Amino acid sequence: MNYNKILMYSSGAAFTYGFLRGMNASYEAPHDVIGTKACLAFMNGITYAIPPYTPFYIVKLINRIDIKMTGKDPSKHMNDYEDMFCKNYNVVF
Repeated sequence: MNYNKILMYSSGAAFTYGFLRGMNASYEAPHDVIGTKACLAFMNGITYAIPPYTPFYIVKLINRIDIKMTGKDPSKHMNDYEDMFCKNYNVVF
């Protein structure tokens, strides 16, 4: 098995997930234009794809799934909905 391909595909999937979370996020007034939003989403995708940060974001994903599945109040767990470059309070996962 070629471990380089596994790392490449998993990093690509993590980048795509981080980018899409960044594009679906809510931004404040100076950053809600499409160019800035795409740039911040791209940087968010890069932070998801870098292997040292990936476990940190996987834990946040597991926490968001737990909050959704057990019916906990998301407003008490706002830290789990924040990424490095965006806040995703309106996105479930």
